[in-house]
This record gives sequence, C-alpha cells and structure tokens, in this order.
Amino acid sequence: AEGQVRGSYRPAAPANSKDEDRLAADRAELEMQPGRGIGRSVLLSGNVLVERERKEDAQRLETSQLELVFSAASTPQSWQLERGEMPASARISWKTAAQSTQVSAQRLTTFFGARGQVRELRGQSGVEVQRRIGAGPELQSNSRELVVRFGPRGEWSDMEQTGSVRVRHGDRTAQAERSRIVRATATATLDGSVVLSDPEARTTARNTSFDQRTGEVRAEGDVRTTYLRVDAGGALNLGPQPAHLSSDRLLGNMNAGRAIYSGRVRLWQGDATIEAETIELLRQGTQQGQLIARGNVLAVFPQAAGPAGSRGRPLGADLMRVRAGSLTYSSADRRARLEQGVNAQSLQGQISAGTVDLFFAAGGNGVQQISRALATGNVVVRQGDRRGTSEQAEYSAAEGKFVLFGGRPTLYNASRGTTTGRQLTFFFADDTIVIDSE
Repeated sequence: AEGQVRGSYRPAAPANSKDEDRLAADRAELEMQPGRGIGRSVLLSGNVLVERERKEDAQRLETSQLELVFSAASTPQSWQLERGEMPASARISWKTAAQSTQVSAQRLTTFFGARGQVRELRGQSGVEVQRRIGAGPELQSNSRELVVRFGPRGEWSDMEQTGSVRVRHGDRTAQAERSRIVRATATATLDGSVVLSDPEARTTARNTSFDQRTGEVRAEGDVRTTYLRVDAGGALNLGPQPAHLSSDRLLGNMNAGRAIYSGRVRLWQGDATIEAETIELLRQGTQQGQLIARGNVLAVFPQAAGPAGSRGRPLGADLMRVRAGSLTYSSADRRARLEQGVNAQSLQGQISAGTVDLFFAAGGNGVQQISRALATGNVVVRQGDRRGTSEQAEYSAAEGKFVLFGGRPTLYNASRGTTTGRQLTFFFADDTIVIDSE
C-alpha cells in the first residue's frame, strides 16, 4: 500500500470509550507466512506515526521506518507480535495528567509479550530521555544505551540508561556510568563515578538517588563536596576560600536547602576544620545560615592575634582546638556554640566547661577569627601551672586574658598558693593577675 496509508484498531470496550490505536505511514508492506494465512512482518516507511489512546494515558511513536515482526502463535490462523524494529531515528512519548516522558534514540527495538502487550524497549546510540512531573522542571538524560520495562497494562515501570550518562534537572547536572528511573516512586538512581553539580556546589560519590517529586538526594560511598560560592549569610563563611566536605553518606533536600553529611565527616575551609559524626548545613528557612555538628566534634579555628609576650615577643595569630559533643555555628551572629564536655585549647591556655560560645570577627583577607569566648558551667581554665575555676569565664584573644566570675572564682598555683575573689582576671602576656574582691 502506498500513499497516506492509515490503519486503526479499537479494543473491546464500552461503546462510548475513546480507546483507540492509530497508524499512519507513506508506505506499508505486508509479508505473509506461506500456506498459513498469517503475517510474517509488516514494514512501514516514511513519516511513520503510531498512536495509542487510553483513559489513563496516551502514547505516541514517530519514526521514518518501523518493521513489525510476527512469530508463529500456538493457535492456528492467529498472529503473535514478537518485536518492532526502528533502525532509524525514533521518538516515543507517554503522557498522563500528572507526568510526561519522552524517549528518543538512533535505534529502538520493542519486544512484546504473549498477549501482544509491550514488554521491553531497548535503545542504542544517542539515547535521550525527557521527563516532567506536574509543573516542575524537566529532567533530561542522555546515554549510549537504554532499557525500558513495562507493566501488564502497557505503562512503563522503570528505565535504565548505561554508558556516559548525563542528567540535567533545572540548573543541576549529573554524570555517571548507569542510571535507573522508577516511575512509581519518581526516583532516579545513579551508579559509577557519580558527579553532581549546580551553581553552588560539586559532589562526587559512588552512587546517588534523587526523588524528582520531593527534591531529596541521597549519596553513598566516598562522598566529596566542594561548595564553590562563599555566601556571607550562608553556613559556610569561615573564610573566603571554597569549603570542602568529605563523608561516607549524604542526605539532602535541594528544595529545602538542607544537607546532612554522616560517617567520618570532615569539613575544611581555609585554616578552619571541623570533624564529627554528622554535619548538617541549613541554607533556607528560619535556620538559614546554620551549621550543626554532632558526635565527637573536633574543630580547629584561627583566632585573633594577642598582645606582645612577656619578653617583647608578639604572640601573633594562633589556632584554637576544640572538642565537644556538639557544635552549632550561626553565620548571622558569627557565633559557634559548643556543648557537652567542651574542651578548648590554644597557645594561651585551655578552658573546659559545659557550654562554650565562640564569637568570630573578620580578620585579614576575610578570614573569620575567634575574638572572644564565653564559657558556662563548671568552668576550669588552665595556663601553665595555674588553674582557675568558676561558674563562668570570658576569654579575649586580642587582650590575651581570661576573666573568671560567678560562683566562687578560685585561682590555684602550685608554687604561689590559692587566690579567691568575686572576679579574677589574669593576663597571659605579663602574667598579671587582677583580683576584684568588692
């Protein structure tokens, strides 16, 4: 048959049903099986269009050539569709009220089940998948090969792409060796040297999964993230340099601006480092600009330069090393709160307490430095052979002094005895102690 070939089929359905299959092409060739009266193949060529409309969804196939191959059925005089070959560029789309999916490739092959339903679709060379849920951004992926599996009603259930997979979702991109999309959960899983990128960060991992509906992202295995943009109001503004994180796992939500790193977590930005069991970054909402570290926290922060030493030698810039059960850093007020068995140590001295607040100020080159610290609860301060105790203590890095107050401030010295007063202040630079006894 040549010239505007048309065909249609209506499945057994109520009279008012709109279910219909339609076919159009410039040319059609039907080859029969000799002596059996049934088809061996149908070759459609030139502007081939196949459409399938059902109550739940609509499907559409466009290509320049389609060959339908039939196999011998168990029942005489019956036709059993085996596969459909599209050796030239082809495009297939599925649409429902809630979502749409389109697949294109240089070569597509469709395999059918015993009852003529689509069972599997395979694509080769130049594979491209476009998927959209509701009014959300389009998810686009490219690869060398594709396998799509179908459910009993003809709807696709999951699709796998392999070979140099590239994914784009809004302003976010990803690359991997393999990817799999599950329709029921709207989840995309990527495996093999995964790289996730957006304008603010770049993350690598062994495998990741992404929920297109909720924006939730999971990454597993040797997770590495670099935050490229240093935002003054963001959680990572301890220095002007990019911030780096490493961990075993990452759980995040791109829509909520939240990321939780867990398992041997380490963060470093310039001279500042934080290690913990988990580090959570909050970049949106009421807690915007917060960093929360939990579990065996070990942190190192630069602090402001102190005054001249007792022998005229400037103490210069120093690093404070901190251990605690938890750390919460707020970029809005440039404060880090340390809780649960806090111990902070620098060249000037050491302080232990139930809670310690570290206050930061911008130093040279935009580096955030500790300017002062406030300790509360069973405070113990050590400097050389001196030990001070009180309920509260304040440390000033620039002035190089500790002020003990609250409770019964007491200063112990192994060689010079014990001093008690309402408030005790001792300076590191010249070993001066000021006692306020009211």
